[in-house]
Amino acid sequence: MTTTLLARTPRKTYRDIKDIASIPVPAATDTYCPVAQSELWDSVQRAFTTYGYRIDGELHQVHRKKPLFVSSMDVCSDSLSEMGGTVKWTVAAMNAYDKSSSVRLIFGGRVFACSNGLIVADHILRTKHTTHVWDRLPDLIAEAVEGFEGEVLRYQEEQAKIKEITAST
Repeated sequence: MTTTLLARTPRKTYRDIKDIASIPVPAATDTYCPVAQSELWDSVQRAFTTYGYRIDGELHQVHRKKPLFVSSMDVCSDSLSEMGGTVKWTVAAMNAYDKSSSVRLIFGGRVFACSNGLIVADHILRTKHTTHVWDRLPDLIAEAVEGFEGEVLRYQEEQAKIKEITAST
């Protein structure tokens, strides 16, 4: 049923989260526990907004043939240094319903995640779709928020050091 729904719109890679929520999630087995992309994304957004971040530029992708999802957002805060608009802080969640990949939280100053599985990011956290995945996800999301803050602080410190360097001809 999932394959049929995805095959109906092969060229519509970018979708609304409500459309993604309508894609059926497979039944759990003794060793496999699927994670609905819409629920995962809601948990990630809630964690970042709880810590005072603003969300902008939300984007959702679905692989054109497989139930593989990538949701991403730009994360803003008054405390985040945008460095003249040249740095964009991004968080993404990648997930699959066909057991082809684990749940992944991806974040950093440069993030690219494609529905074909290609990922370019500063940090990637993951957990398998095994039993009790929903018990592990809150800790994984909290680790992503804390890691994201650490990444931003390290970047700000590096930028401050660069400003102090005196160069001569």
